Amino acid sequence: MIIKRQKKTFFIYCSMKYKIILFLIILSAFGHAQIDSTYIYPFKQNASGRIYFIDKYASLNYEYTNPDKEITYKPNNPIGIGIGASYKNTAINVAYGFNFMRNKDKGKTQTFDLQFHHYGRKWIFDVFAQNYKGFYKSTDDKENPYTIYPDIRLTHIELFGQYLFNHKKFSYKAAFNQSEKQIKSAGSFQLGSALYYNRIRSDSSLVLKNNKTQEQNYQIGINGGYTYTVIIRKNFYLTGSFSIGVNIGTDDDSFKGKFEFNPALFPRISAGYNSETWSVNFSHVNDRVYILSSKDLNTSFDSGRFQLAFIKR
Repeated sequence: MIIKRQKKTFFIYCSMKYKIILFLIILSAFGHAQIDSTYIYPFKQNASGRIYFIDKYASLNYEYTNPDKEITYKPNNPIGIGIGASYKNTAINVAYGFNFMRNKDKGKTQTFDLQFHHYGRKWIFDVFAQNYKGFYKSTDDKENPYTIYPDIRLTHIELFGQYLFNHKKFSYKAAFNQSEKQIKSAGSFQLGSALYYNRIRSDSSLVLKNNKTQEQNYQIGINGGYTYTVIIRKNFYLTGSFSIGVNIGTDDDSFKGKFEFNPALFPRISAGYNSETWSVNFSHVNDRVYILSSKDLNTSFDSGRFQLAFIKR
């Protein structure tokens, strides 16, 4: 029965993947807008290639108020090495994580991780479809620095979107896709909404609500924030973005149970070198959503990625 459920979940994720990509392509077709050419410079080349290193993750955080401490359960993923090519607004990227890049002392994590980050002119969209099994936590014991939890499983599905108000002067494409260049420093307020589904499963490692083997959570909310790019000299840049959301959610899939309000945080950064013919970029995207909040304990998911890319146009 477990194998059947896992196969069913995998096919649901794959089906969702193609539907979401098609939806974003349709939206991007209507997302063209004029730009202020004194702030944004589109590159003349239509084609580019890239080599990149990527580290995707999903982690579980327990924040205790008494005593004041935080326990984080992390996955043990190998870092992925990838190549990609793009032509105009179409890009194909493929990455693979090799086992020799995994720390064996931290156990092994089984991973399905689909992340789609679309940076348009007026709109940005983020899609997460993650299923992780096998985690570890750090300890203070020098002889045994890690405790392994092979039975902990996390599922996180999210649709996140925001509108950029100053899209004529600020470019997310320049910061995260390197398909154009930010000439002058600029920023923008952003406003949007998000949908979430989160699930924690554990046979015995975690003490879950009402002694159950799983907890699940559905949320919908609104969010807003600000993003800004600083131009350093001519070709160097640093971009920071931070959004905070307020969600209403329930653990009852019939939506007849008790509803609670929970916060969500979405910071992202990007830095690099962006010239006419080539670019180097480091970026980090992290999405934290709180799924259970009480006076003594707050439980949250962190989802995101680190990426280092070398691009030649």
